[in-house]
Amino acid sequence: MSEFEKFIRNNLEKFDDDLPDQKHLKKFQQKLRKVNDLQGSLPVVKIAAVILAGMVITAVSYLITVRNDYEEIISGVSPEMEETLFYYNSLNHNMIEEIHELPLEKSDEKEKIMEDIEKYDENFFNLMNDLQKYPADERVKNALIEHYRSKSEFLGYILDQLEKHSEKNI
Repeated sequence: MSEFEKFIRNNLEKFDDDLPDQKHLKKFQQKLRKVNDLQGSLPVVKIAAVILAGMVITAVSYLITVRNDYEEIISGVSPEMEETLFYYNSLNHNMIEEIHELPLEKSDEKEKIMEDIEKYDENFFNLMNDLQKYPADERVKNALIEHYRSKSEFLGYILDQLEKHSEKNI
């Protein structure tokens, strides 16, 4: 090893001017940690987005199904029956929208309420099948009107309870 090489090896830190100052390296490492922290929470955000998208798709498909089913029912009934069903369907739709707009403390409360409403509508689909089989049967038509009326009462009760609960929390 020559004198020149020894000199360079012994004074290497003086020749290595490509490295930034230590303060700069510390700032850079802090920024990298922040980015890594954000990337660590990225899977949680992705999962939440997938769940939200699933809920939206389910809600939209439910509304489309109910709307199509409603239109099928309306197609074979008298104008008076059509008007009655339209009234109750509009009333129920407005109350469901009010439920969606109410602020609830827990996010899963609305989901549970919507599940209860969907369970309530299981009877509706049975009545619809009966109406398709027996379009002239007045008992089926009356049962359908009674279902809409009782659903309106059910939704009204839910809204009253939610409003009372929200007034207590104010």
